[in-house]
Amino acid sequence: MLFSMGVVQYGISIEIYINEVWTMKIAVPVCSERVSPVFDTCVSLLVVETDEQNNILFRQIYNMSPICRAARAQYLRDLGVNALICGAVSRPLYNHIAYLGIDVISCIAGDVEEVIGAYLAGRLPDPAFIMPGGFGGGRMGRGGHGGRGRPFGNQCRGRGRFFEK
Repeated sequence: MLFSMGVVQYGISIEIYINEVWTMKIAVPVCSERVSPVFDTCVSLLVVETDEQNNILFRQIYNMSPICRAARAQYLRDLGVNALICGAVSRPLYNHIAYLGIDVISCIAGDVEEVIGAYLAGRLPDPAFIMPGGFGGGRMGRGGHGGRGRPFGNQCRGRGRFFEK
């Protein structure tokens, strides 16, 4: 979007144009080019920034080893992450991340590039990417709840709202 703002000061008119671009940051914990099985203990975090048309603008790997589990949610927020796609995650960390307004999609496994592509295409959670032993796949935005009124969080084995019949 292009915004125009006129300013008049001392009889001189100045036009200021601001080019505002909408972007989204997606974080995925990585282990050997696959989604790391546990976010709480992952060593590497891939952050991908996309534009309105889901074109990848920027990608960077962050070292998560010096960041303790309690500080990981705030670290995601400081990075400006909008969505976290991960394998298992502890309930307290899951709830803290969601409380900060970050969309959490848990119980996901697979090749990182395929998972990111599926997310950008609107196909997550997809049964093809659910962790082995996981039947639900959890997704919760700020204040959201999973099936049957329970918050998702560390419920990879429970059936979630996305696959109920």
